[in-house]
Amino acid sequence: THGFKQRYETDIVFADNVHKIWALTFLEPNQVINGFELLCSDLGDEYQEIFHYIEDNYIGRARGRSRWPATFPIHFWNMATRVKNNMQLNKQFDGSMAQKVELLIPMYAPKLMDVYK
Repeated sequence: THGFKQRYETDIVFADNVHKIWALTFLEPNQVINGFELLCSDLGDEYQEIFHYIEDNYIGRARGRSRWPATFPIHFWNMATRVKNNMQLNKQFDGSMAQKVELLIPMYAPKLMDVYK
């Protein structure tokens, strides 16, 4: 986990900045990439490994004027509409989607799971 878990647990500034990255979840889908790029420029080089991971899996790596498809496209994980409509993502709301997410996250994002354990 490259020391991120321990740093997340012990460094309040680092943890706060990680929360800023995950706050992208609540931006409007068409604002996520701009928000991500702003965080990349604001947070600096020590977060580059995290940014590359997020970009590959959740944003899509930049290639010229477009982006490669992400493992999990923005519409898959974005919560802006759900928050606006006061909806929850849980097994009562959409059991099949919740089960898919639970199965996919450990497979594709084991580092993410380690941060939150």
